[in-house]
Amino acid sequence: MALASAIHPLLEKLPDNDDGVCKPELMQCCIEVNTDVCETVAQAELDLRQKLARVEAATDELGLRLFWGATHPFSLWREQQVTPNERYHGLVESLQEMARRLVTFGLHVHVGVDSGDKAVMICDRILQHLPTLLAISCNSPFWE
Repeated sequence: MALASAIHPLLEKLPDNDDGVCKPELMQCCIEVNTDVCETVAQAELDLRQKLARVEAATDELGLRLFWGATHPFSLWREQQVTPNERYHGLVESLQEMARRLVTFGLHVHVGVDSGDKAVMICDRILQHLPTLLAISCNSPFWE
């Protein structure tokens, strides 16, 4: 279950991906899956589940599996291939080994609010959850 530089065959198996929902990341062993703009958590969950089901069907056809974790437990960053993309090659040229070592996985959530005051209030409320979010995101013992 080592990481596979298989982004191109995977994207080819997603012919209805014209909307750019699934995209390559810096490393060819990673995929970015984007939801639509959602009004509720339930709507975001449904949208993401449907898109992940499409991706998982494609990985099944290729004999691959999606891996959900902050770092892979044994695949080496030195063995991963950079996605051929002008922006990514610029990053690697600029950052060198620091960019090549970016074989970590993340979840990004973008939240839109209609005022600066509301944004500050939301950030204040999230603060109490940061220790928990940090704890569940850590698996540094696996990182070389």
